[in-house]
Amino acid sequence: MKCSFNTNLLHAFKRLGILVLIALFFWLFLFSCKSNKPQNSIKQVIDNFTYAIKEKGNWQQFQNVKQAELIPLFSVQDLKVLSTAYWQFDVNQDVDVFVCRDTAQNEVPFWLIEEGFIRTNAIVENDLVRYEVWQKRFAKGRIGLGINGFDRHRFTYFVALKPVDSDQFLDFKPIFPEQQNLYSMTKGQYIYTDWDELTLTKIPSLLEGAYVIPTFRGRSREAHLIDGFRETLYPSSEQADQVLLSWVDSPLSSQYISWRTHPSVESANIKYWEISTRDTMSLQAGYEYIEDPLLINDLENKRFSANISDLKSGTRYGYRIMVDGRDDFQGEFKTAHPEGGFEFAWFGDIHNDPDWGAKLPVWGSKYPDVKFHLFVGDLVNTGLYRDQWDVLWNAAGPILDRPVFSAPGNHDSQEGLPATLFYNYLKSPKNGTKLVEQTTSYSFVYQNTLFVVLDAVGTGVELQKKWLQETLVQSKEQFKIVAFHFAPYTTEGEYLDIQQHWIPLFEQYGVDLVVNGHFHFYQRFKPKVKGPRYVMSIGTSVKNDKIISDSTRGKWVNRGYLYQHVKIDPERLIMTSLDEHLSIIDQFEIIKKN
Repeated sequence: MKCSFNTNLLHAFKRLGILVLIALFFWLFLFSCKSNKPQNSIKQVIDNFTYAIKEKGNWQQFQNVKQAELIPLFSVQDLKVLSTAYWQFDVNQDVDVFVCRDTAQNEVPFWLIEEGFIRTNAIVENDLVRYEVWQKRFAKGRIGLGINGFDRHRFTYFVALKPVDSDQFLDFKPIFPEQQNLYSMTKGQYIYTDWDELTLTKIPSLLEGAYVIPTFRGRSREAHLIDGFRETLYPSSEQADQVLLSWVDSPLSSQYISWRTHPSVESANIKYWEISTRDTMSLQAGYEYIEDPLLINDLENKRFSANISDLKSGTRYGYRIMVDGRDDFQGEFKTAHPEGGFEFAWFGDIHNDPDWGAKLPVWGSKYPDVKFHLFVGDLVNTGLYRDQWDVLWNAAGPILDRPVFSAPGNHDSQEGLPATLFYNYLKSPKNGTKLVEQTTSYSFVYQNTLFVVLDAVGTGVELQKKWLQETLVQSKEQFKIVAFHFAPYTTEGEYLDIQQHWIPLFEQYGVDLVVNGHFHFYQRFKPKVKGPRYVMSIGTSVKNDKIISDSTRGKWVNRGYLYQHVKIDPERLIMTSLDEHLSIIDQFEIIKKN
């Protein structure tokens, strides 16, 4: 029997073969170029989950939920991401992986048992925490570990690695997070990068010869769902609010203005004019999104901003904020006068305390001519929670008609995570060292005074030393004022890095006043005859009723809700600290002749 074959069918098979080859080549190309990072991240999974909850409106169900109740709500793929994409790295040989988790954490993360980890009898300790040890052997290659849990347990687990062949060099390649390092697991080794004073005190024999990978406590927030949802008392709307003034350029000739709206607003611009004229100019505003996925009634909003430049010094200007073509907000500002003296005010820790805001009108009526306000950190309790910033800006309303600046505090970031919302709100000159976040270390000049703001919290003190020295050397101003969060001279704690790297520069280059916060009481201290005065203050309540005695080198007052007013003339600086009743608790002056 003779077999026949349809030529059209043959051509069809050939075309199909070519398409298959092309598809195979394309797949191999994608595979070879694929990023080391997981295609689906923990953030994507949790954000998708929280947005779905917002749409359903059932967020209250998750306040006291258990881990077992959450797991069925995720897809198999999402659970795999939650089990393997929290921590990823490559190793060049077989290793034993040890997950060391706080015994005080109520629920064991679901993936530990499912991924084959076995709980051992070993215990690791530092001064505060006992960690139980879970173990699993992995072949060389990619290793992925899961979330710390759906709760927000502060002491997140850390990881130790022990090579099976101790004679072979262990090559460790971090994948996610990208910044990971191996250290020998010995007593005195820290395990949290945001708390390097908390070190290992007990290591079991099982972990001898192992390596530890430090983490940071803020990672406990990455999958926080249990009792994690919050509501803000002040959600955004289509109307402009939270209007903040600052300078990113010279206060003589510019004004930076930012404000908040609901994300549905499409565009905004600002109109401004010299008060004595009718000539109106317009400037289009840019914006950035500010997210807080657990803030269930205001997951995101827009923050618009405009930097007005080429202004006249010592001149009053009016401005209007236009939102989607609508006249939405009207205000005034005044550029700095080049000379003649000025006043400013500063505050210690505020911690989004509404009672602090209630006292602002009293202080403002006493000193109506302050040109700007300076904060020394810890503006809020938890810097990652936008609802707390909403409370702060609502309370600060009476002083927001003038520029505000701040140094970052340890509460403004939290547990090793970046102070993202601090950066979103508090804009400043980008003239600091390139080695640190530009909005947290900077300087500006107002008339005859240099102001230097330093980041003593989120970046290395030594990294800012060269820039600080250069800034002080180049300064020809009569007075020099430095602001940062941690007070270097108190009985509460020592900051040896600040004392080693910054204080000698303050003394060498004639810094007059250093203002700080952190510890909740008032203190003025002068360690050396020719050194600056160090003043620490508090904008909220005190923490306890400790008795603090006076000293011949300073003054101590255990009282909260304080306001510091500083008046600077061509040759004299006067600082006055008042309580909420306008009673003066401390006052001093610094005289410097030209």
